[in-house]
Amino acid sequence: MNPYSSPRPITSQNLGLQFSLATLFLITTLAAVCLGTFALSPGLGILVSLVAAPALMRTMVATRYRKQAGERPALSVKIFEFVVSATTITVAAIAGIIAFVAICTTASLGGEAVSKGNFGIVVGVGAGGIAAVWVILWLLWRTRPPYW
Repeated sequence: MNPYSSPRPITSQNLGLQFSLATLFLITTLAAVCLGTFALSPGLGILVSLVAAPALMRTMVATRYRKQAGERPALSVKIFEFVVSATTITVAAIAGIIAFVAICTTASLGGEAVSKGNFGIVVGVGAGGIAAVWVILWLLWRTRPPYW
């Protein structure tokens, strides 16, 4: 074995989770933006973090699938994928809130009209939560990238 020879190619091996230096810088920048926003306004920082964390996970999964498909996504593609993911997460969350309010209000008022006590409110909150989770998951499934 010659120690000065070129290393053998490793394309056929499964290397697991790898990331580039540019990706590390993007994640560091995102963390700095979230922490800076939190320092200025804690409520807004929490909101930005709640949108950024799932968007980052969705972006990482989408980038991994792009790499498995043989693409080499550029930095601009990763940034665009993150913006699309953050927009998708925001729209899905708003739709989930609308579904929760609509179902919760309807079921609570209907339950209170039929029975006495707080049973209608409990049913309304439960039905609203189920509807919100279903709407959010359905929207995220429908808006997944085509190569998933």
